[in-house]
Amino acid sequence: MRRNSLGLLACAACLFMALGTAPAGADLLTTVTPTVVEVNGPIYSYSYLVANSVNSTVGVAEFDLAVRSGVLINSIIAPTGFLALYNAGDSEIDFLSSDPTTDIKAGSSAVFSFTANAGPASNSQITRGFDVGGSVFQNPGTTLTPTALPEPSVFILSALGGLAFLGRSAYQRIRDRKV
Repeated sequence: MRRNSLGLLACAACLFMALGTAPAGADLLTTVTPTVVEVNGPIYSYSYLVANSVNSTVGVAEFDLAVRSGVLINSIIAPTGFLALYNAGDSEIDFLSSDPTTDIKAGSSAVFSFTANAGPASNSQITRGFDVGGSVFQNPGTTLTPTALPEPSVFILSALGGLAFLGRSAYQRIRDRKV
């Protein structure tokens, strides 16, 4: 019985050493820290600090944010060497490193920013990196991104509801005076 316990312990130790202490997918460890500020009326400034952990083995070559269709994004600023890919009405904004030498290296960070005509809500984001062999490493998550403005029909229905409420209130006041 004692020999079986020692064998199991030795097997567990070998398994631990074979797997290592790093978590699975530890080749790209990133954090995304959003900052959202209302600038003027319905215009918001969005800024994202993308930090690549010192434990990452690849650089951040891509940073993508899901945005809701209908949001207008302007004043896009990307770090040196990154391209910003976005057209009005797109459902995402992509930032791509133009060369491996401009990737966000392990232990470094970079800021991506833009303005939008809508306030924030939680939405998906992803950071990606590539090793020299072409393998893709990605780190998905959620962060604050612009939401779509309500459809015009929402405004029309709200206005009609308000008018109906005002009409009903006026009718009741007139009816109460006659009694």
